[in-house]
Amino acid sequence: MRSPSPANRGTITAEWALTLPAVMTVFLVLLGSAQLITRQGRLDSLSADAARLIGLGVSVPDAHQRVNQAAGAEVHLDVSYEHDNTVVCVQAREPLEPRWWAIVENLSATHCSLYAPAPE
Repeated sequence: MRSPSPANRGTITAEWALTLPAVMTVFLVLLGSAQLITRQGRLDSLSADAARLIGLGVSVPDAHQRVNQAAGAEVHLDVSYEHDNTVVCVQAREPLEPRWWAIVENLSATHCSLYAPAPE
């Protein structure tokens, strides 16, 4: 086996020193994006559940409590009634932890449901 020439000595180390940080950066960006997409999907599901619950006649505080319990964190709900109170829309917002690299400050999802509470 031939040994590398003196002019090429250390080139492999230099290539790794340049390539490894770039590969790690791409990996961390992909990992952070996957976590963000997962949290957005969970929030989307929670807002749909809250709209469905309120539409079926569950009170807003009870629906908020159930959503927070399912989320395991504080989720803010903004409830609005539209079309002559026949549709209830729920916007769920979840603030993200502040980080120096964060581009997104909070996540939100909105869902609407027919508002038809059972007669009392």
